[in-house]
Amino acid sequence: MAFIKIVNEYEAEGELKSVYDEIIKGRGKLSNIMKIHSLNPDTMVKHMALYKTLMFSKSGLSRELKETIAIVVSKTNNCDYCVNHHAEALLFYWKDSEKIKLFIEDFKKYGTKRYKPVEYPVSDFIDNQFTISLVSHFLFLYEDHINYDLHKKIILELLRITSKEIRIFPIVNLKGEKSSLVDTLMHDKDFERNQISVKKVDYEFMKNGNEMMAITH
Repeated sequence: MAFIKIVNEYEAEGELKSVYDEIIKGRGKLSNIMKIHSLNPDTMVKHMALYKTLMFSKSGLSRELKETIAIVVSKTNNCDYCVNHHAEALLFYWKDSEKIKLFIEDFKKYGTKRYKPVEYPVSDFIDNQFTISLVSHFLFLYEDHINYDLHKKIILELLRITSKEIRIFPIVNLKGEKSSLVDTLMHDKDFERNQISVKKVDYEFMKNGNEMMAITH
């Protein structure tokens, strides 16, 4: 078993104490992953800078989605410490510790047998393989990064592999405003044969994000 010598908060002096104090001031605590850098404070500063850039800076991925991805990667790497760390952050968004526990246990049990990575708009699923397809925090939300043409191709592919209904949530963009692509889609002649509706839901994970789009055959 590997062992890494660390310097605890009450032992820290000089530069290390300053770095520790800054982290505790900003985050309210000092995690063990930071303490393993205690023999070289400069690496701790750079580690924190990288972490903040990846998890907190503006990008095409929401913080919630980043934490979900981090849990999957951590579980795949068998890093229970990392799983717990990112699960704690995800709890801030999901507000349901039991839901997070079930998600982690399910991924651990089934892995890629149930969670299959796909790069849309193309998939190798057969026609009508699924009864319902759920799209969460992807389409519409990132309208500044994903144009309408790609939205359309993805939805057409989902219609091919789904026998009953597609549900897309939320229908707002990152600014919390209704995506301009919603009306474009609803008036697209290529979807005239489908029933498209917008429905209120009982949950709101982001500002104004309390509606979903349902598309049926």
